[in-house]
Amino acid sequence: MYFSSRTRVDVMTPQMWHHHDDCWLFIKSNEPIKVTPKTNNSSQKLNKSKKKMAPIENSNKKPIIFIIGGPGSGKGTICDQIKTKYGFTHLSTGDLLREEVASGSEKGKALNEVMVAGKLVSNDQVLDLLQSAIEKRTATSSGFLIDGYPREVGQAVDFEQKVCPCTVIFYFKCSDEEMTRRLVNRGKTSGRADDNVETIKKRLVTFHTHTQPILEHFASKLETIDTERSVDIIFQEVELILKKFLSS
Repeated sequence: MYFSSRTRVDVMTPQMWHHHDDCWLFIKSNEPIKVTPKTNNSSQKLNKSKKKMAPIENSNKKPIIFIIGGPGSGKGTICDQIKTKYGFTHLSTGDLLREEVASGSEKGKALNEVMVAGKLVSNDQVLDLLQSAIEKRTATSSGFLIDGYPREVGQAVDFEQKVCPCTVIFYFKCSDEEMTRRLVNRGKTSGRADDNVETIKKRLVTFHTHTQPILEHFASKLETIDTERSVDIIFQEVELILKKFLSS
């Protein structure tokens, strides 16, 4: 769901996030987050703490996989299975922002103040969080599933230039009709306001508009997986692809 930069963070509900061009505004939790604006200059804090980003030395060749799929495509289920069986780290950009704010770190405080003010977190700040998360876990992780990023071609290019080239892109392909059916069924018990037919249609239009250029630009790294089958069959196909990179 998209919001204007004037959306009040102190009344945002779970799952709400905003992305506009190369900037991000995200709040996610099990409960609405209530925050109190502070008077410190958050832009100065961010600039002061911001270091020049250098690409990661991925000498161990840990697979870095972009996870792309529409709402209701089933990508979350498959990511959980990859994480459990193969020891991959599942990185969600939304979770990383939320965790940094919750940590109380200087960076988290500065990000929090930006969001409280209704401003936008820059794409470089999101990349910085992703890079830090990958570097911290490289020694213990078998690979990385990057979920919720990129959402545009420019973001994918930035990631490869500033962080590390991705190994492969998993595109979990599912028809709009099936995704809509799954989300409507979920809405019967989830209580989520965006699980209704009209909102789902808008979300799918947005998804396709931004995703197709990514798929075309990275065609040589693309693995398209049909997710309108049983979970077991889907995961078998995913495993065959994974093993090519894990054994290399």
